[in-house]
Amino acid sequence: MSKKPIEIDLIDLIKILLKNKALIIFITCIFAVSSVIYALSLDNIYKSEALLEVSDSNVGGVGGMASQFSGLASLAGIGGIANVPKDKSAIAFEKLKSKNLAKDLYKYDWIVSGVFAIDYYDKTSQKIIYNDDIYNSTTNKWIRTVKPPFLSKPSYLELYKTLNEGIVSVAKDSKTGLIKLTVSHESPVFAKELVAQIIYEVNESARLSDLKDSTTSLDYLNKQLQVYAMDDIKNSINELIKTNMEVKMLSSINEYYSIKPIDGPHIPEFKISPVRSIICITITLIGFALALMVSVIREFFYKKEL
Repeated sequence: MSKKPIEIDLIDLIKILLKNKALIIFITCIFAVSSVIYALSLDNIYKSEALLEVSDSNVGGVGGMASQFSGLASLAGIGGIANVPKDKSAIAFEKLKSKNLAKDLYKYDWIVSGVFAIDYYDKTSQKIIYNDDIYNSTTNKWIRTVKPPFLSKPSYLELYKTLNEGIVSVAKDSKTGLIKLTVSHESPVFAKELVAQIIYEVNESARLSDLKDSTTSLDYLNKQLQVYAMDDIKNSINELIKTNMEVKMLSSINEYYSIKPIDGPHIPEFKISPVRSIICITITLIGFALALMVSVIREFFYKKEL
C-alpha cells in the first residue's frame, strides 16, 4: 500500500516558516555576515584601455609600390621584397593575442612578478606588495613551490595563459577595424603600464622585422642591379630599391609603426569590480532561500517520522 504524500498548503507553509523563524533568521544572518567578510576580502580590480588603429606608415604608398613591381620582380627572378599583408588589422589583432607577444613581455621582470606574485596593491605608495611565499622582491628571486615540469619562475607560456584568462582582453570592431586593448589588474598603475608596454612590443616587433627584411632586400637588389643589363629590369630593380629604402626609413623613425593609439592608456581612478553591494545582497538572498528550504524539509521529515 503506497503512502499518502504529505500535502502542504499556503497556510501550513506560513505556519512552518513562522515556527522556524529563529532558524531562518540565524542562517540568513550567518550568510549576511559571511558575505560582508568575503566582499571586503576581495581586491579591487582596475581596468585600463586603449583604442588602437592600424598605422598607415607601411600600408599606403610603400605597400602599393611593392605590389606594383612584384610582378616584374618575379619575371626577373628577384625575391625578398618587403610586402605588406592585405588585412593589417587582422594581423595586428592576432599579434596582440599571440604567444610571441607573451615571449616579448616575459623579459620584463616587473610584468611577470606583477602577474604571478602580487599580494595586494598599496594605494598610499602606489606600489605592488608581493607575496613573499612566491617571490622575493628584494633579491628578485622566485621561491614558489611547483611540481615538474614547471619551474619556480613561471614560463612565458604560463604568462601567455594567465594573461589571456582575464587580465588582457582584445576586441576588434568588424566595421571600423579599430582594436580595443584592455588590461584588468589590482594595480591601476600596472594596468596602464602593461597596456603601454604591449603597444610598444607589437610596434617594435613589426618595426624590427620590416627593418631586417628591407635591409636584406636592399643588399640583394643592389647585387642584382649589377647583373642585369636590360633597362626595363634595371628600372624595376631601382623602384624596388626605392620601395625598400622607404620601408627602412619608416621603420627607423616611426614610433607607432604597426598600431597607434587613438585613445591611449590612462591610470584608472575607479574600480570595475568587485561590486560589493551586489555580492552581499546575492549571498544573503541565497542564505535566506536556503534557510526557507531547510525549514520546510525539517518539518517534512518531522511529520514523516510521526
